[in-house]
Amino acid sequence: MPRKEFDYFIITNSPGELSAWVYPVVCELRKQDPESRINILLVPCFYATGREKQIAETFEAVNNVFTPNDFLRFSFGLKVGDFKPYKNGAVISLGGDPWHAVLISKKLKYPAFLYTMKKADTGKCFKHIFSIHEKLRQRFLSLGIKPENISVVGDLMRDGVKPVLTPEETRKKLNISDDKKIVTFFPGSRLPHVEESLPVFMKTCEEIKEKIPNAEFVICLSPFVNFDDVNKFIKQRNKYIIDGTWGNLENDEITTAGNVKIKLSREYRYDIVKISDLVITIPGTNTAEIASLGKPMIVAFTWNAKIPSGGIGFLLNLIPATGFLKKSIMMLLHGKVKFKGLPNALAEKELTPELMVDKGSYQLSSLAIELLNDPERCKKISEDLLGIMGGGGAGVKIASKIIEIAQKGISE
Repeated sequence: MPRKEFDYFIITNSPGELSAWVYPVVCELRKQDPESRINILLVPCFYATGREKQIAETFEAVNNVFTPNDFLRFSFGLKVGDFKPYKNGAVISLGGDPWHAVLISKKLKYPAFLYTMKKADTGKCFKHIFSIHEKLRQRFLSLGIKPENISVVGDLMRDGVKPVLTPEETRKKLNISDDKKIVTFFPGSRLPHVEESLPVFMKTCEEIKEKIPNAEFVICLSPFVNFDDVNKFIKQRNKYIIDGTWGNLENDEITTAGNVKIKLSREYRYDIVKISDLVITIPGTNTAEIASLGKPMIVAFTWNAKIPSGGIGFLLNLIPATGFLKKSIMMLLHGKVKFKGLPNALAEKELTPELMVDKGSYQLSSLAIELLNDPERCKKISEDLLGIMGGGGAGVKIASKIIEIAQKGISE
């Protein structure tokens, strides 16, 4: 095992990476190397929510969480508070542009490791690369990286997806009986996305309820979103980017203007997905988590969603939402990403439906009703999603390999 004075620096950026990649790896590092010091270093990212440090500090396995401002100080070799890096350590890229990890690796003189779902031109700068699948490994080999420096470990997101309740217990917590169909919504972890998606999802619930009376609805909130945010976003507005509805929040339940009840939950997201008949979500890492549970989903997106914050892209928010210029730019950007859902991107084909919502919520509700009334199609989607996501264990493989290489480096 590495010596006691050994630093792991986990480089990451935003909500999805923290929950789906960082958490399983830091837990496994702590388990296999209990005497080390584990540090999370957040890097600048305009997709961040600003609440990443607060969430990361809840990870019991972690000793220190450093902010994007601290990243800049590390980058320039400046002191960060009274923190003093150990002589030996490792830098692990688990989100953000890989060059962030390369830079910190050079400053701290630690070997760098990369877990990735796509080819990175900086690949040769890493001591070892952890690839999600064999096809990606071949792409790295084409860059001239030695075979012994690449491991296929599978999808890290699979490790963190662990329901803890039985289906009966979950239904009891939600107060939903066995004869009800459950439709679950994921409005995102970034507030601008939640603000725009919630009213549309609420309207979708009203439209589904009209055609399928025994449908019940749950909105799973990210840890980065609180009930006060929801209460603000569901108030009646004069204008919606996509037609939506408004409602009132009382305790953990929304009542829409059309008198449809929607339950809110910030806990047991995997348990809720497990008992759902259909999930409707915006793009993000949650699409891989939902796929890992084998649940059919609709990945819904729109060309006129707000850019979360910061960066040059944020200037697009200044262009009128219905303007031709903004639509042209955003459609061009969307066109560069063939698949928005991660399981579809992995399979390089549409296993579960993706839908651009640009006219109204009826586009979403129509497809949802179609799926809910077609159990055979849903069964096929479930099988395909489970097939592409594979089994878990990536966190164990990543931690073991890093420790093995680190130990060798210390003894040399």
